[in-house]
Amino acid sequence: MLTKLQQDKLLKISRNTLELYFKTNKLPKFSINDKDLNQKSAVFVTLHKSGQLRGCIGEFDPSDPLSELIKKKTLDAALHDPRFMPLSKEELSQIKIEISVLSEFKKITSWQEINPLADGVFLKLGNKGATFLPQVFSQTGWGVEEFLSHLADKAGLPKDSYKDPRVELNTYTACVFSEN
Repeated sequence: MLTKLQQDKLLKISRNTLELYFKTNKLPKFSINDKDLNQKSAVFVTLHKSGQLRGCIGEFDPSDPLSELIKKKTLDAALHDPRFMPLSKEELSQIKIEISVLSEFKKITSWQEINPLADGVFLKLGNKGATFLPQVFSQTGWGVEEFLSHLADKAGLPKDSYKDPRVELNTYTACVFSEN
């Protein structure tokens, strides 16, 4: 579990990455001397503008330390989320950053095992897959079946594919923190 100070450092890394990128057009280089911030953890960076999603990209199988991954996923969320146009420099002051550091996956055998109060879900069938972070339940007000229906649709699968016995379901939790 990250301390409040470590969470603040990650948010600062993310914010500084955006600001420096828009000034220099390069991934900033700075190092962090904190064992916990240099561990390898799955992470998602979410950008909001006026309370609406503006970009969200993460990494489930990290090969980089958390502090480096935060920089990369911040820029990916800003520039490469296929659902949105790339973030512009003019929007930067309106962006609020949210970081989700994820636990390890827990494979489940049935969609009925999902806890909507705590779980994020990764759904996969064949070569198609998608995830919703744990906070999507509270942000949308969806029940589990509606949540999974939207998740299957996001993966490009039939909406009821979460009931298919071949589907792979994994849950995870997240330590979520954001700018005020």
